[in-house]
Amino acid sequence: MRPHFLIAITVVLWMGFAACMPGDSGEPTRRTQFIMGTLVEITVSHADPHVIQAVTTQAFDEMKRLEQLMSTYLPDSEISQINRAAGKEAVPVSLEVEEVNPKFGVQWDITRNLRFRSALFQTVKPALVSNRTIEPTQIAGFNQLFDDVNATRSRVYGVGLDWRATGNLLVGAEAAWRELDVPIFVNSGVVSQQQDEQVYRAYINWTPMAELAVSAELVYDRFEAEKGLATASGRFPEKLATTRIPLAARYFHPKGYFAGIGATYVHQTVRRSDISPLADGTDEFVVVDAALGYRLPRRRGTVSLELRNLFDREFNFQDDGFREFADEPSTGPYIPDRVVLLRVSLNF
Repeated sequence: MRPHFLIAITVVLWMGFAACMPGDSGEPTRRTQFIMGTLVEITVSHADPHVIQAVTTQAFDEMKRLEQLMSTYLPDSEISQINRAAGKEAVPVSLEVEEVNPKFGVQWDITRNLRFRSALFQTVKPALVSNRTIEPTQIAGFNQLFDDVNATRSRVYGVGLDWRATGNLLVGAEAAWRELDVPIFVNSGVVSQQQDEQVYRAYINWTPMAELAVSAELVYDRFEAEKGLATASGRFPEKLATTRIPLAARYFHPKGYFAGIGATYVHQTVRRSDISPLADGTDEFVVVDAALGYRLPRRRGTVSLELRNLFDREFNFQDDGFREFADEPSTGPYIPDRVVLLRVSLNF
């Protein structure tokens, strides 16, 4: 018997569009229905009950429409009809179902200690609430979700090999290519810009003893954008090539004390449009980080002191901020100033 899982989904609709009348928002009103195999709750704040009824009905109707198209639990949905007729006959479907995003991933254990991974898939960046989704973030170990501009279409090709050389030594390498079709919103409408990303990575993880972990990586990240409005304004560089070699060692004492030290070599070349207001060029540097900490007994939390850019090295570095569009601000991995962090985490 297949187990059933009940997940509550809460949708909050803020009345900020033309259908809403001016006035006080009123108390939040909640409506709940069982759709898509889960409990969906919509919360609306508005003074007019007719507006509340209209928007909740519209939202539920849209969810039911999508369920009728995509659900594998409804026998008369278009997806169910396709599955039943697979390999037998063609099934007429709507344009929404026809425009699918194919996803293929394979993991093959060639031997007990050697695994081959490969993936080929296409995604469209949706508009997410708080940048959260229940969709799997990886396919065969390759990321499929990125903080791209909403409605960005991307095609990803990936191949990787992971080898457990010994019980405490793991070695691997992978390569991933992304082809992006990015919408650029301008006054006259939307224009499209082509972008290409390539990431090559090799890694070694070694635990010579139970208390010590050592890691090393070699990462080459290449970005290239089609010349256009986004590159001319300086929003995107035309080309960006970054080589990183991070080395790290971490020690964990049975009494709860832990320490870590790491050094990262970075070489980066940035090329921008001739009319871009931002600078370009090449820089290379080494950043050293260190940390000390203590894990409280009974898993009640941790206390740590972290030092970033220990030797206060100055440098120029283009982070991924230009191609990240998350709801929450992010900081780059390297900061050209010494940073001291006291971190306290408590569990109750």
